[in-house]
Amino acid sequence: HNIVLQWLIQTGFVGTGAATAVMGAIVARIIAGLSRRRRQRTLLRAISVIALFVFLHGLVDYALEIPGFMWWFAWILGIGAGIAAGQRGTRRQGRGKRRRSSRSRPASEGALSR
Repeated sequence: HNIVLQWLIQTGFVGTGAATAVMGAIVARIIAGLSRRRRQRTLLRAISVIALFVFLHGLVDYALEIPGFMWWFAWILGIGAGIAAGQRGTRRQGRGKRRRSSRSRPASEGALSR
């Protein structure tokens, strides 16, 4: 009941190394996001703790082999990676409406507004 040994038996060294590298990269991005983000740090910390707990639990049980749990864990890691990589967007004024310049106004409208 060890997830690392299970992966090693099922996929060999190459598969285990690839799975570990991918999960390690995602968790590293989440941890790096803790130093870059000002907001939502508590959520990133919680996701880091969840990832640690799932890994430690995987050493004695095979929870990641259960599809429902695996998809939930992937969803949690995806949320964490998205938050960690996200940047603050710029707000656009007049979203959906185009501002007309004075050149695009009809001649009669431009003359009245001066």
